[in-house]
Amino acid sequence: MAQKVWLVASQKGGAGKTTIATALARHLSLEPRKPKVLLCDVDVGQHSSQLWYELRGKLPLGGVTLKQCAKASDIGRWASSGDYDHVVIDGAPHASKLTLDLAMASDVVVLPTWTNILSMQPTVKLANELVAEGVDRETILFTIVFAGSDFEVASAQETIAGHGYQVSKVAHFFSTSYGSSQDKGLTITESPFASLREQSKSFIKAIADLQTYKVTGGQG
Repeated sequence: MAQKVWLVASQKGGAGKTTIATALARHLSLEPRKPKVLLCDVDVGQHSSQLWYELRGKLPLGGVTLKQCAKASDIGRWASSGDYDHVVIDGAPHASKLTLDLAMASDVVVLPTWTNILSMQPTVKLANELVAEGVDRETILFTIVFAGSDFEVASAQETIAGHGYQVSKVAHFFSTSYGSSQDKGLTITESPFASLREQSKSFIKAIADLQTYKVTGGQG
């Protein structure tokens, strides 16, 4: 299996990047053949994935290895040194030259967005800028986070698809309980509440399997 690179990026902080990156890394490591996963934290100012990892303490994390990476060459060095099957990158909380460089080198660029226009518009703008710079539109996957209702999700999916982008079929709905789990170093797929745990597993699996809402709109 060729190494697969996943970038979780956003235009601003608080979009859910670390939430997705940590859960996706763990999910990928639990595949039947137990692949090795490198989780790269490039958020130099906050290092949210690093903090999550420290909060996790001695809780097992299977085949996931976390590294702090300030630049693309750091990721490349680690990715080539450990025979990793997947590389999951928790991007910086803003768009930059590094975001473009990483997007160009990634197999999947995951862009989380809330359902409101104040979140969707900057995220679509980021996607458009990446495509304009040469990133393959087909590698970009929007995913909806912190949703409040099925109606909001359906509306957001239609809006994003109208711009010609893939949208993950399963959204993630808001619950304060997820934050409590993450404060203990757990991923959202490890929530102690069965219903929340299964909802999160479906959400992450849809990203990992690239299950997408059908694109019916135009581009741009």
